[in-house]
Amino acid sequence: MLCPQINSASLQNCKKSLIDEEGFMHHECDQFANAADIEEVAIECVAQIEKLRAMGLNPSHFDNHMGSLYGVDTGRFELLMTTLGICGKYGMPFRMPTVFTDEMFGNDMLDIKIPREMID
Repeated sequence: MLCPQINSASLQNCKKSLIDEEGFMHHECDQFANAADIEEVAIECVAQIEKLRAMGLNPSHFDNHMGSLYGVDTGRFELLMTTLGICGKYGMPFRMPTVFTDEMFGNDMLDIKIPREMID
């Protein structure tokens, strides 16, 4: 079954948890994180890397749209752990945030113990 609205590297087996009810990618990080099946996320990440390699491209690093793979919005840090595992497998660096927001400091799950003044 194909999902024509989604532009995905793994269209052959449409990943249901990665799309919304209308067949599009989720619009917000928390929507994605709440719906995402970790195995489907891993399959999609690997499919995108392998598609680039099949096209003769060698990606220099791994990035994620809107910060959706950090898991910060929902505390689903298994998204980040899965992503880092894939990056390790391929020997690719992963782009991490360079700015810490008030929401990150206010998130009890992150348990950030560094004084805000040291970062700003």
